[in-house]
Amino acid sequence: MRVTVEDMANCREQRAQTQREMLAKYSTPLVSFTMNIPGEIKTNPLLQRGFALAEDAILRRLEGAGFHPLEARYTRAFTGWEMLCAVPGDALAIKKALCPLEEADAFGRLLDIDIIRLDGGKVSREDVGMPPRSCLLCGQAAAVCGRSRAHLAQELFNRVEDIVREKVTLSIARQVGETAQWALLTEAAITPKPGLVDCDNTGAHQDMDLHTFLASAAALRPYFEQCAQVGAMMAGDGAQQCMPRIRALGLLAQDNMLQATGGVNTHMGAIYGLGILCCAAGRVLEREGTLTADTLLKTAGEIAARETDSLKALAAQGTATGGVRQYVLYGLTGARGQAAEGFPAVRDIGLPVLTQSLNEGLSLNDAGVYALLALMEQVHDSNLIRRGGMEKQQELMEQVRKMRKEKPALETVRGLDVQLIRDNLSPGGSADLLAFTLFVYRARGFRGWTPSPL
Repeated sequence: MRVTVEDMANCREQRAQTQREMLAKYSTPLVSFTMNIPGEIKTNPLLQRGFALAEDAILRRLEGAGFHPLEARYTRAFTGWEMLCAVPGDALAIKKALCPLEEADAFGRLLDIDIIRLDGGKVSREDVGMPPRSCLLCGQAAAVCGRSRAHLAQELFNRVEDIVREKVTLSIARQVGETAQWALLTEAAITPKPGLVDCDNTGAHQDMDLHTFLASAAALRPYFEQCAQVGAMMAGDGAQQCMPRIRALGLLAQDNMLQATGGVNTHMGAIYGLGILCCAAGRVLEREGTLTADTLLKTAGEIAARETDSLKALAAQGTATGGVRQYVLYGLTGARGQAAEGFPAVRDIGLPVLTQSLNEGLSLNDAGVYALLALMEQVHDSNLIRRGGMEKQQELMEQVRKMRKEKPALETVRGLDVQLIRDNLSPGGSADLLAFTLFVYRARGFRGWTPSPL
């Protein structure tokens, strides 16, 4: 809906009236936030998403600087969205605390954050030593360009949409990539993990330790963000069209991992599985705004729906990789099958056990140990089968099944660790699934752009 000069005048008067009411009610400075949107269109779904991101950043910055809002009021109208907060504190100090949001990037140029003093006046940018706003297009003073009408309104509006679109996509990618890295770091630190690298020892591995995993997780963060960006940018395309892009990025990520670890393969399975999950998270956040475990895993399955087709083709060609051999001998589809089916081991095993354990008051570490044991009991682990064969796999599954009946103490789990180290067995596939479980657990409830309630 197009906005007229009269509409904007009425909007400003209503805002001023609300400011007077809140000043009278709280006797504190007010934070008044709107977005600088040139032209006759002041809001649309994209701009609303930008507003939600900025609103969240403002509230976090206030809390981080020690200012705690008493009340936030919202206006969502065709004249633009607005937020008005009553914030106890010194008006000048509040302005200084929020200025970094306006200066951090191009998106900050769109944020109009006014601090209203108790007398109704505003704290200006000049009051805190900030320069006047610059033009969105040419970098000159915005006031000069505005008076001379140096740029077409539509040209300015297009630039605004480009800035907001980029900010939304980068915000999704950062949130998802940070969570993927957290999942890898947390999985590495959980102790004890039988046969695996943890804080106690290097498990059944001689070429890696905990620090190798930390270096690898750090090196892979950009890759996870890229996968999320692919999911967001290709949200309007068919889900399976994302897979070639992820695969190409994954090959480059492997190079970065090997460089960071001195040639050690720490996270090959995570590059594959978490890459798909990050892409799915970006896709869901772009399309729906919020994440649930069900939508995340369902979307991951849609992206990877045809992954097991390659196993059939490789088997027909006589390819002799470990995964293909296990498919031919035992019908196991391994990591490809988990991805194509939407990670059922995470959905039906890892996530329920982790969630229940945490709800019972266990620490994240101990809940992670029990989730890992549940995965070891019920999932055929391609890495373990490769090292010890199917017979050892079946024996271990039965052993863990008996252990879990009594919810073993960590010292009992450490005893299993000693056994697997002695037998040179490592349930690396279960470790990957634990990392995926941690990712999904933390990602649930992510809010990509859903607005706060009125």
